[in-house]
Amino acid sequence: ADDTEFGEIAVDGEHNHIFTIQNTGNGTLALNGTPRVAIGGTGSFSITVQPDATVAPAGSTTFTVRFLPAAANVYNVQVYIPSDDADENPYTFYVRGTGIYGGKRFSRVYHGFRAWHKSRVTVITPHISDAAPAAP
Repeated sequence: ADDTEFGEIAVDGEHNHIFTIQNTGNGTLALNGTPRVAIGGTGSFSITVQPDATVAPAGSTTFTVRFLPAAANVYNVQVYIPSDDADENPYTFYVRGTGIYGGKRFSRVYHGFRAWHKSRVTVITPHISDAAPAAP
């Protein structure tokens, strides 16, 4: 339950997951990519909100990944987070979603918490909340 599975979403519907980067190390973490978080692969996934450029010790920042499938298909892409972390640069993980025809169009926001330590990565159980469907 690390919030990387976006599930089945109607074509042209959208699904947003908010991820949190936490720095539990002793030094400031610099997210030094341009952009700071990037998506490899299909255009059906995008980063709609970028994290702050630096994360202080014991601090955190968030970013949002949006899944907006253009066709009925399974999409599996890699998320890249370049930084000044010597042993996790870039930090990467995969997100997956399925575009389907028919069904309800809806929008859901998940608040996924992925803790990123200067020396290791831990996954924390996400908090989930549903957003009301957007008006057509």
